[in-house]
Amino acid sequence: MVPSLDVNGKSYLYGSKDASPKGTYRLGSPFAKFHKSDIRKQLNAYEGGGKWRGMFYFGELINPVTGKVCHGGNRQIKPTDIVVLVDQIARIIPQTGAEADHGKEGARWGEENSGVRLAKFSPIPWLSEKTYRGNPDIPVFRLAEAYYMLAECKMRTGDKAGAAALINKVRKRYFPDGDPDPVTASNLDEWRMLDEWMIEFLGEGRRRTDLIRWNKYTTESWWDHPADGADKAYFNRFPIPEQAMGSNNLIEQNPGY
Repeated sequence: MVPSLDVNGKSYLYGSKDASPKGTYRLGSPFAKFHKSDIRKQLNAYEGGGKWRGMFYFGELINPVTGKVCHGGNRQIKPTDIVVLVDQIARIIPQTGAEADHGKEGARWGEENSGVRLAKFSPIPWLSEKTYRGNPDIPVFRLAEAYYMLAECKMRTGDKAGAAALINKVRKRYFPDGDPDPVTASNLDEWRMLDEWMIEFLGEGRRRTDLIRWNKYTTESWWDHPADGADKAYFNRFPIPEQAMGSNNLIEQNPGY
């Protein structure tokens, strides 16, 4: 996932008190935007009977059965080293030779321990329940999506209180002891709406569509992605494949391609 921290542990999160000198972004930083009391923000582990908890792999990876930590075993992490997944994507592990690029950040500089991993679907079960293994089922449309669509419509027509109530109906299941940061009419703006879409549907393939709908896809920056600029607005549409165009000479390519 897009990281929340720079190589020195400073935050990319907009409004952070410990902000990165490299800048902060309103978009991105998904892991940091999950509240610490959110039941999803814990290590993913299978609990049996087709049930599992947690939605991420981060920090020290601990085997839920044996209680032992996971060790390395590749060219970057020695078999004796403990793997610690960090919310950063950079060269952090001391290295020598051709890969001695300590401190460099960006997608191309990630290491084995770089980045929090999302584990939202297809649990890895125990051997005794191997029928659950590799379950390919994923949601195409969820009830929560209908709630959020209606909430966005209400927000756009001025009913922020109604929009907040719908979003909170979905959020409350993640906070057994009460939501510490509920959506309200006063804190619901375009950025909060986009954050709610992101954390609820993380990894479900709709982020680009949401950003385009709010006119943020080419106009805003996020980690390792400077804003494209007004002249790249055509990125909001995909090019038409050559094969499709070749089948009908009346089809014209989308502008910009």
